[in-house]
Amino acid sequence: DYTLAVAEAFRAIARGLAERAIVTAFPGTTAHEFGDRAGVAFPDRAQQLADAAIAFDGVRYLGETGTAERFAAVAALET
Repeated sequence: DYTLAVAEAFRAIARGLAERAIVTAFPGTTAHEFGDRAGVAFPDRAQQLADAAIAFDGVRYLGETGTAERFAAVAALET
């Protein structure tokens, strides 16, 4: 289920960075806001983080279907 996998991989990125206090997330923080903040902390990965946020929103809110390629990109970023 690549749709769920994309969402969970992005959540893993967000959770990991928040737990390490690298990026602060507040209730109501959007994926795009989180991606932008993470991009400041990791400027060499800023575009990938923005793309991951777009992928998350797509599968979570816009009814898009996850793909192997999208999952691989988000999962590689999480790793």
